[in-house]
Amino acid sequence: MSQKPLRSRIGILAVLTPAQRRIAIAIRKANASSVTAAHDLVSRERDALQDGIAERIVAKRDVPVAFEAANDSWRARRVKGKRGENLLSAWEWFGHMRRQPQANETISAMRDRQAFARDIARPIRLRLDDLRNGAVIEAAKRVMRHGGSGGTRWQINADMLDAGDGRGAYRTETQKVWGKNDNWPSQRDHHSIFVSKRWLAVRKRIGDGDGTVCGSHLLLDAIPFLEDGGRAVFEARLARPGRGYSAVVEDLWLSCYGRKVTIHRTLKAALSAKPPRPEAPPPREASPEDDAALADLAL
Repeated sequence: MSQKPLRSRIGILAVLTPAQRRIAIAIRKANASSVTAAHDLVSRERDALQDGIAERIVAKRDVPVAFEAANDSWRARRVKGKRGENLLSAWEWFGHMRRQPQANETISAMRDRQAFARDIARPIRLRLDDLRNGAVIEAAKRVMRHGGSGGTRWQINADMLDAGDGRGAYRTETQKVWGKNDNWPSQRDHHSIFVSKRWLAVRKRIGDGDGTVCGSHLLLDAIPFLEDGGRAVFEARLARPGRGYSAVVEDLWLSCYGRKVTIHRTLKAALSAKPPRPEAPPPREASPEDDAALADLAL
């Protein structure tokens, strides 16, 4: 026996009268399984169903139509494909709540708002930690080697007690990772970075403010030694790529003239560093007026 086709996908209950729609909602809430049970429900709650509706409820006419619509609505929300997707996009009435299909853009915007609300609800100290960790990882990816076949793990520590002298450190280690059906192991690189809690403020004062120095070093910590207008000298701890995934941590001196930074081994070299030469303006292309002036001079 073939199944009775469902009604319009636009709205199963939209074609009903207000009285029939209210009866269908009551049938769904009470889970009435037959027309007789629906008649008994209307008889018991006729006053509540009739309240606020100018149209008079006629049980013999309205109950069968409402029961059929409620049954179709129940079937519509359970029609699934082989992969679990909903094949029908009918409005669903249940518990006095109307749910209708949402566009992908609307769902994406709603999820973004929910994520933003969860982030705002977190304590500001935790949000600051997440901001610092994300900025350190982004700067490290620009400079350090990473991306083993088994994946990469990043661990950012703002507590300098584990870094030895309390000024920052960069430690790496590699591990062999065996998959379920692998004949040989993959290599995973693990990066542990120790930075100061004021790293976000320090990075803005050096170079482009992205946490890297000269495009080849990662800033771990920096202490100002001299600041005079646009001239500054910092005692910094930097990390640079070593052999393989390893890192080399060095204590160096930075000479800064505005956004121009140079790296030096000694304090004397940093103090005696000359300011960068001003960049020459790009050559201007000759205009027709210039050609005319040269022609007059030639004559």
